[in-house]
Amino acid sequence: MALLDVWIEARSWVNIVASAVIVLLIGFIIGKVLGKLTQRGLREIELNRILKKAGIDFGLEELLGHIVQYFIYFLAIVIALDQLGVTAFVLYSIAAVVLVVISIAFLLGIKDFIPNFIAGIRLNYRKLFAAGDTVTVGSVSGRVKERGLLETTLVSKNKDIIHIPNAILLRQEVRVRKR
Repeated sequence: MALLDVWIEARSWVNIVASAVIVLLIGFIIGKVLGKLTQRGLREIELNRILKKAGIDFGLEELLGHIVQYFIYFLAIVIALDQLGVTAFVLYSIAAVVLVVISIAFLLGIKDFIPNFIAGIRLNYRKLFAAGDTVTVGSVSGRVKERGLLETTLVSKNKDIIHIPNAILLRQEVRVRKR
């Protein structure tokens, strides 16, 4: 009798695992198809061309297609894990890891933004130089083309375009020759 119970239990687990694998396969197929359809639909409306005209040179069609694809993959994995009965713990663990990764990426992304932004505000307030002035910072010299909130753009004598983060302009000695 015990052997029969083990056999019935094993068949039950095989059915559960098989259904989870089938859900994964179907989910991955649907994810791939919907990702490609999203890319194709966005190409039809020429999203990248529209963004390029607006001054944004970024492959948004592919990015959105991949986001749809990986979202469907994620849903398939969640449903398969639900079939196996391990959903809650795994989802909480995945959510925690994703939040930590996003937080670290965000902090690393803004570590240079904040000092340059604050330096840009200070430079605008102090009005040390303006467009057209010649500026020397360290060994770099050029005519100021544009002074933004994050960086200042110089044009050298050789017509090279040089981008200097505004935080450097506050930390180093800057020589200005007014136009």
